Amino acid sequence: MIILNVAFDKLRLTFKTSNISTTIQPATHMLEDKFVRFGKLYFIFFFFALGIPVLITIILASFYGFSKLIAGHVTDNIFELLVLSVPTAVLTSAYAIFYIRTKRHRSLVIQLISWTILGAGLFACVATLTTDLISYCTIRRSDITDYHSFNTLFLAANIVALFFVAVIQAFTTAKEKDWMEKLKEREDSGTD
Repeated sequence: MIILNVAFDKLRLTFKTSNISTTIQPATHMLEDKFVRFGKLYFIFFFFALGIPVLITIILASFYGFSKLIAGHVTDNIFELLVLSVPTAVLTSAYAIFYIRTKRHRSLVIQLISWTILGAGLFACVATLTTDLISYCTIRRSDITDYHSFNTLFLAANIVALFFVAVIQAFTTAKEKDWMEKLKEREDSGTD
């Protein structure tokens, strides 16, 4: 005799043969938790990957439009300084994220290598921003490519450094077990 129980969150199949009762429960509750968690992860990724650049662009465009409405020398200077500091702000935030990840890494050697690379990159960002601000206040170049913060070699070197730190940390971190491996371990520990 098969009894089908449908609850709000799970489906149970109960098989009754003589005095022995066996219940089979699907692991959908674990899948739903993973689905929700990965759904949140994808939302966060797309929000930061797509939302933040769009938000920064809208803010800068509206500020630029606002400065054209006011048409003042002060607002134009503020906008130019904000644009000048964008690469350093983005790279510094990436370095801060990697610094937090590096603090939690298990290997001391990888921590030292990562902190050395991150420190050098952060120092280069701050030095470049400082020289750009000095040249902005003294020379007043009108072309954005004349500033070191927008130099292709500088930006590429920073991105390569961040990628290198991410790769060495990823290769030295233990592989995370997926849900099937965790379920199998639970089943194996429950039968011993």
